[in-house]
Amino acid sequence: MKELALLAAEAGGVKGDFGLGSPNDMPPWLAILRYIWELINPFSKKHGYGLQNGMDETRQAEADWHRATYGIGLDPNANITITEGSRSACIFALPEGGKVVLPQPYYPGHLDAIKAQGCEPLFVPLISAKNFALRVRELLRQSGHGISAVIFCLDNPVWLPCEVDVYREILRMAKEHNVLVVFDEAYRELVYHGPVTSVFDVKDILEYLPWIVITKSASKAFAGAGWKVGVVISSPERIASITKAKCLYSEGGNVPAQLAYATARRWCRRFPTKKLARVYLHRAELTVSLLHKAGLKEVFVPQGGMFLWFQVPGNSEDFARELAKRGYTVRPGTIFGKEGRVRWCLREPDRVTRGACAAVCEVMKTADVPAPTPIRACDYL
Repeated sequence: MKELALLAAEAGGVKGDFGLGSPNDMPPWLAILRYIWELINPFSKKHGYGLQNGMDETRQAEADWHRATYGIGLDPNANITITEGSRSACIFALPEGGKVVLPQPYYPGHLDAIKAQGCEPLFVPLISAKNFALRVRELLRQSGHGISAVIFCLDNPVWLPCEVDVYREILRMAKEHNVLVVFDEAYRELVYHGPVTSVFDVKDILEYLPWIVITKSASKAFAGAGWKVGVVISSPERIASITKAKCLYSEGGNVPAQLAYATARRWCRRFPTKKLARVYLHRAELTVSLLHKAGLKEVFVPQGGMFLWFQVPGNSEDFARELAKRGYTVRPGTIFGKEGRVRWCLREPDRVTRGACAAVCEVMKTADVPAPTPIRACDYL
């Protein structure tokens, strides 16, 4: 929000941005070196416009990764296309008109995509993956809703686990009622403990491709902020349609970034779960511990992702403004369709995180809530 940035600027500048959902960490070194090489390579000169459906190497690397990880065979030419981020992929994938089921709280980009396609959002409270699936099934059973698509996103602003049986149930619903389901898995690989559970864990998923679209994002899995590399997986007919729609707005995307992503996918396959997710887990544990001391008790460490999503006293926008006056920005829940909560991105290093939590403690002292737990100075050093 521009207002929060202006308030922080008036307070002496932004000391820490916990609102922007953009990784602040380094991508794998191999990917960085590949990016630089493609920019300076005097032989290939791959810094112009790329192929409309993405570079061959990028699509092949994605197909190879899915074969090695899930044992499924995707055709890199027919089942995969590359877009400028997963957000635009959602816009190109959604049908025009009708109603689209959207989990609440929602990712604002999904709501923008729904409105861009002239669709009407139909909000369903997101309590758990299983509960969401049950509510969607009930809506589909009822006549007169005119539902054309469902967006299934469990990762932003809140990261929730999902069992394979729930994925299988949603796939069956899509086929039975002939509706499109968009699985946004931009943050799905950033799981803190154990292997990640994805829609690709459903053994016969290839049979359901005509009714589903899966989107991924390089900037989340490999900290490639600004690369704008989104991966879209679906049936050949839908991939062709998405690519055609994309051609109206794009000239092929950032080629060096696509090739850097291909290198990361091929040679840094364990990077997300072994390194980046471990960083987010550490920051989540540190932040939750300090926020508890500041007086916010309803804050918990999630099971994955790069966000905390928690209740604050009073109005979330007022809370965000007071924090911005102290130089730190967060996203109020009103942006995600849920008042009273804020989204806190785990993107800043420990030193900045401690300063932000100290600012929260100051805000809590002015709020109409019980006094925070006394904090020693060393807690924020």
